Amino acid sequence: MRKRYFRVLISAIIIFLLPSLLILASQSQADAKQPAKAGHGDKTKKPANSKGPVPGVNLEKVEKDAKAKQGQNKVKVRIVELGKFYIIGKAVKARVDDEKSQAEIDKLWDKVDNAGLLDKIPNRKNPNVVLGVQTDYNEKDDTYTYIVACEVTSIKNPPKGMVSKEIPKAKYAVFTGKGKMPDIVDTTWDYINDIWLPQSEWEEADSPEFEWYDYRSDLEQNAEMDIYIPIE
Repeated sequence: MRKRYFRVLISAIIIFLLPSLLILASQSQADAKQPAKAGHGDKTKKPANSKGPVPGVNLEKVEKDAKAKQGQNKVKVRIVELGKFYIIGKAVKARVDDEKSQAEIDKLWDKVDNAGLLDKIPNRKNPNVVLGVQTDYNEKDDTYTYIVACEVTSIKNPPKGMVSKEIPKAKYAVFTGKGKMPDIVDTTWDYINDIWLPQSEWEEADSPEFEWYDYRSDLEQNAEMDIYIPIE
């Protein structure tokens, strides 16, 4: 009688627990079929995309935006007002966003450095400062004049093959880039054009803009340079 009672009790327990056991078994099988999720501490990694670039994505623009955002953390901005001043230097015609023009500007810098042309400029106001001035922009053909120059006290009698110019009084947003030369020149310009100007309450004024290089620019690590953008 007692044995029969226990057999009935065990059968009842099995019948009661059976649905739960079946559900647990089903979930375990499903989990076994699913791949492990990739996480910070998980050695399982998602496979790399072997299909190449995503259609419709401009990788060049993505890389440029990333560079600009990276440069944002290294660029300091201040607003200043400068009175008119004068420059003398060596010039070349260039076109906006043109690789050939950029190559010509690079050659101009090399020529100025190798030939010691800046030392021939009279009446230099600050011999330790060199300017890269962008002026005379022409909307019709998208060209401008780039001048490697020095500030001077007088523009009378510039050396042969050089140009002189008066830079008018203006308000400027001054961007100080810090990092490795010449990379900081590109990242600072990218930050100005892709991030600061589109989001700023200021607009670019019709006046020359210029790069400012001094002793800070010669440092191997943590070099600095300034870009002056006229604003209104």
